[in-house]
Amino acid sequence: MYVLKDKETFHYYYVRRNEMGLDGVFNQIVSALFYEEQKLLIKSKFICEMNIKREMISSPALMVEIKEFTKDLQSFVWYATKKVLSTPVV
Repeated sequence: MYVLKDKETFHYYYVRRNEMGLDGVFNQIVSALFYEEQKLLIKSKFICEMNIKREMISSPALMVEIKEFTKDLQSFVWYATKKVLSTPVV
């Protein structure tokens, strides 16, 4: 989830993914974002805001990896929503 914190971070690590051994991680992230993107609005938001393209996938991710990332993303959205809703307004 760290590489999705902002556009600059994502693209910084994406450019260096091979030298850092992160190619598989990026294949998993990008594949998962494009897999059934209409079912989870945040996926489309990340794709658009971060300028993520299907061509960034160098090899297909396994379905289990896609589902694992989607589950993590859903947990993150739930946590962020709960945190925002529980923050008192001053």
